[in-house]
Amino acid sequence: MALWAKGNPGGLLNAFAAWIQDQFWGIIFYSACKDQRHKWWWMSRLRREHYPLLTSFLTILLLLAGCQKQQQTQIPPALVNVATATTQDIPVLLSNIGTVQAVSSVTLQSRVDGQIAQVDIKPGEVVKKGDVLFVLDKQPYQAALLQAQATLEKDQATALDDHVVEDQEQQLLKAGAASPTEFLVAKYLASSADGQVLADKGAVQTAQLNLNYCTITAPFDGKIGNLLAFVGTNVLTTTTNLAVLNQIEPIYVAFALDQQNLSQIKQAFDAGEKLTVIAAIPGDAGPPPTGVLTFIDNQISSIGTILLMGTFQNQDQKLWPGQQVNATLQLSVLKNAVVVPSSAVQDGPNGTFVFVAQPDNTAKMVSVDEGVTYNGMSVINKGIQAGQIVITDGQLNVVPDGKIQIVRNGLIAGSSSTTEPADQGNVTQAAN
Repeated sequence: MALWAKGNPGGLLNAFAAWIQDQFWGIIFYSACKDQRHKWWWMSRLRREHYPLLTSFLTILLLLAGCQKQQQTQIPPALVNVATATTQDIPVLLSNIGTVQAVSSVTLQSRVDGQIAQVDIKPGEVVKKGDVLFVLDKQPYQAALLQAQATLEKDQATALDDHVVEDQEQQLLKAGAASPTEFLVAKYLASSADGQVLADKGAVQTAQLNLNYCTITAPFDGKIGNLLAFVGTNVLTTTTNLAVLNQIEPIYVAFALDQQNLSQIKQAFDAGEKLTVIAAIPGDAGPPPTGVLTFIDNQISSIGTILLMGTFQNQDQKLWPGQQVNATLQLSVLKNAVVVPSSAVQDGPNGTFVFVAQPDNTAKMVSVDEGVTYNGMSVINKGIQAGQIVITDGQLNVVPDGKIQIVRNGLIAGSSSTTEPADQGNVTQAAN
């Protein structure tokens, strides 16, 4: 104990060490004594004048222990990443799942009965309007046409003869050599013959049409699907399907949005604005196809949505009928909007908030009104101004008005610049 006191300068510690040493040996000898008289002698050796000294020393030790404990429980500054709020032009986007639809789609069928004699296309082939697709056996219809033409020629000859008789009866009536009845009969016969000629001409046209219908052509530019009929197939009118032809240039993308957006969409659409529609294809790393809004349905669906359609030129044929895409309508553009990284916006019991870094290296909780999001950025309608520094990572360890230490100072999400280390412990320098 004496050695411990020697290594600690100060009269208080030396005196206390001496007193501890004296009391220690006194207690040892007191315990070892058998004789009661010797015990009382050692008790008298205990110097009562050192009791106040002991009390003072213990009080000092307790104070020192309390200070040390307070230092140990002090919360260290939270390590955070920050970014500076800026102003940008942000598009207002409305998105939903969309379905690609062909502008025109038709199931090819024959307009006459017959047997397929020729197939001039392959499955999946791209065709132009007027291209020959299928040819039916023409022989029965060629024969029907010849028969109709022959009947027409015969009836035309009969009509010509009847008109000659009519003229003769008219001359005889004038000369008084024929009765009026004979003239009327001749006139009626000539008129009847003319009617038969007209009917025959119609039959010839019908036979010609049926013959033409034996050749099935493409009604528009498009792409043929799988073939459903082949050479030798017996075709029945409006019953036998031959193939499906879809027009894919241009093409539609149909999607539904909530009815609460209808007023804004219709206002811009009726004003003649060309609202852009973006069709993002899942799994496609290239730029998404863009089109123009061309259709707004005339009624709201039973689930409170409005059907819209965008028209895409689709020259690269990325869009395919029946395909599912992420359709996005660009409604407008917010000019000079205050934006922060979306990771800075937190949800709290009283709404959304952000932590704003202060010049004294503390974090202030600020309630904000979050608007639209775009490319990892959130528009702040109210709460912070451009130039303020917000915490983007590490909020879990941040205490309102507590100390922070900036680890990295990042730029706004979507910027081409990368994050760079910031001067730790100095908010002002980190913002520069």
